[in-house]
Amino acid sequence: MAANNTIDAIRASEFHLYFPNQLLHDNLKPWLVPVEAYFYVTPQDANYWVNIDDLVDLKLSAAAAHVSQFSPAMEKYRSEWDPKDLDAMKRGLRSRATKKDGHYVESFRIATQFNQQ
Repeated sequence: MAANNTIDAIRASEFHLYFPNQLLHDNLKPWLVPVEAYFYVTPQDANYWVNIDDLVDLKLSAAAAHVSQFSPAMEKYRSEWDPKDLDAMKRGLRSRATKKDGHYVESFRIATQFNQQ
């Protein structure tokens, strides 16, 4: 939903008739958004990748902070990890992490030239 609202705001910022008082009173011109970047895209939609080799362990530790979101805490809540469960969870997440050319990456869809005049 946040992405859809952002796209709506981008369209509104480019179209002067949405906010004519800004042009009349404040002499503001429509803003043309040069680039949009979308996260959580499908592999076939990705067209830009950021190397996160140096951050992948930090990312796994951040995910691990949400103990209740993973087994076995989902079945029977506990606030701390058993070391063997933590290792298994991190191995599982690492095995599913996106890799490109042998590096861990975050994938994005970069889009440009919306309603450019």
